Amino acid sequence: MTRRYSIDIGETLDSLLSELATNQNISRAEIIRRSIAYYSFLYKETEKGNTVSVIDTNGKEKEIV
Repeated sequence: MTRRYSIDIGETLDSLLSELATNQNISRAEIIRRSIAYYSFLYKETEKGNTVSVIDTNGKEKEIV
């Protein structure tokens, strides 16, 4: 089942959304779908008591959640 949503977003968020979509050559709707999927993953991991980190190219770890 597909559902349609209508949301109001500010100019700053709209610019960011457009930039992400353009840089990745995907639709703004796809950016929103992926964002929800990422958020769901992060939420589930933190609910289990886990943390999520990013390791940069120099090997430095940064906890993001």
